[in-house]
Amino acid sequence: MKEIIIPLSRKKITLLFLGAVSFVVLCFWLIQIAETQTRFDPQYVKIIALVGIIFFGLCGIYAFAKLFDKKPGLVINDEGIIDNSSAVCAGLIKWRNITNVSITEIYDQKILTIEVDNADEILSKQHGFKKILMNLNKNYFSSPVQISSNALKCNFQELHDTIKGQLSVRHIAQQRI
Repeated sequence: MKEIIIPLSRKKITLLFLGAVSFVVLCFWLIQIAETQTRFDPQYVKIIALVGIIFFGLCGIYAFAKLFDKKPGLVINDEGIIDNSSAVCAGLIKWRNITNVSITEIYDQKILTIEVDNADEILSKQHGFKKILMNLNKNYFSSPVQISSNALKCNFQELHDTIKGQLSVRHIAQQRI
């Protein structure tokens, strides 16, 4: 099989970075007007804004760092899928462990769920916040491995068709053996 490389999209990552920075600025503005607005309790507004600053600040930092990442976002080869597309990327997912590929939709955002038979093994290799997020993925979406096209130089349909097609080729080849 010819190796398929899907690079990270600097344009998409730049837009994600600018979006995160915009939300951080908006949250700072909310803190500034918290005492003068009358619709909500000022403490509530400040807490929500602070949570927003932390969340979108971390997203912005991650996006900024990802802009300088030289590794491809996704590599598809004979061994499996090497995922480097997000903060909760799984690394190498071997074909023999992939049982299915499905689509998960969250608020009109499509994400590719890579269902695996070794979820606990994948989770055991993770640490810290990444492990927590991947465990949440496993609990809510049946797999710790979720791949979005948000930072990749392809659209979701291309991502889905490529991975689903390669999985089908592997299953057909395996049945012949």
